[in-house]
Amino acid sequence: LPRKDSGRDSLSAAGAAATTSKDSPIAVFKPADEEIGCDANPRGNTELDRMGFEAGEGYKGEILAWTLDYGHFAGVPETVATNIAGQLGSLQRFIPSTKQSWDVTPGRFDVSAVHRIAIFDIRVLNRDRHGGTLLVPSADPTMLVPIDHSYILPAGFADPDFEWMEWPQSKVPFSQSELQYIAKLDAEADQLVVAKELGEEVGETIAVTTKVLQFAAARGYTARRIAEFCRRATLTQPSPLELLMAECRDDSTLSIDLQKVTEFLPQYFPDQGESMGQ
Repeated sequence: LPRKDSGRDSLSAAGAAATTSKDSPIAVFKPADEEIGCDANPRGNTELDRMGFEAGEGYKGEILAWTLDYGHFAGVPETVATNIAGQLGSLQRFIPSTKQSWDVTPGRFDVSAVHRIAIFDIRVLNRDRHGGTLLVPSADPTMLVPIDHSYILPAGFADPDFEWMEWPQSKVPFSQSELQYIAKLDAEADQLVVAKELGEEVGETIAVTTKVLQFAAARGYTARRIAEFCRRATLTQPSPLELLMAECRDDSTLSIDLQKVTEFLPQYFPDQGESMGQ
């Protein structure tokens, strides 16, 4: 398969594009053994410096992103696990005729499009959501297509990267349809899906973030405010989410008590949400 660069700032495997007879890309294959931290990385990036992730398992994040995007809500392109010429990896539908979001004025994006990305990123605690991992279709420059999900679902806490939280749409309250989607999410079911692929600790991560999202959104908090809860204010200052996870971790089993998470959430998201600078 011919190589195709996955982004101008990408340090991972460039990926290979499957093409039609007219050389038009139809899918992108990302081999597991060429990810950052793996000896076969084509750019020589053999050290993984991101806490909470394992080299060679990023392809599982790519597949889980598609699996967890229920109803194609956020628009993650179809992604499957496959083996090509002895290489295991993820195969994702190629999105043609697009720009990267950092080449477009953010104010042009549809509020709902931004909210759908935000809801997804908060759930999976996305460590790598920047302008290069959101595509803007030429046919509709108000929309967004999320790609590159090797750094979602960390084991424990990892400081997320939410570029959209600086956009004005993140300060707009969620719509009723968005709130209904959030309310229907099943934290425990997602925990089992993720734990099966990436382990119990990673399963706990999505269970906690989903409960945070559901509780805060139901109390009127915006995507911006919830993102601020998840992110560190400085490199060394623990985020509120980080503190919550630590408070609810059992000293003997080291697992997170989800019942305690539910009990502590009102302390972090008081009912007077609108007065806290959403």
